[in-house]
Amino acid sequence: MLASAPSSELIRVIVIIAFAAMSLILRAKKKPDAARSAPGRPPTTPLDTIREAMRQGAEQGRVRRQQSPFQSVSPQLSDSFNQPPAIKPESPVLPTLLLLALFACLCYMAYRYFAG
Repeated sequence: MLASAPSSELIRVIVIIAFAAMSLILRAKKKPDAARSAPGRPPTTPLDTIREAMRQGAEQGRVRRQQSPFQSVSPQLSDSFNQPPAIKPESPVLPTLLLLALFACLCYMAYRYFAG
């Protein structure tokens, strides 16, 4: 005689708990990295970066307005331009785990459909 399969409610609860645990583990893993990267500076947010860029743009605009139109652009302006920080790719672990969980659910649903 075949053993009874676990109920779908139990499987849903287990999947939700597994995803919550993975997200907590990944969040806890990222926090120490961020704290080590900037020990003396407060963490910067994208909004702070935008504010700094707008402030620099306003300063450059004021300098350009003060110069006469016939003066050449000073090399100091081109040197003051800072490149934005490089964007790092996301970790492929979480999307891979989500796809594997989806595949496992599809296999289980197919098993229940064809076996029942």
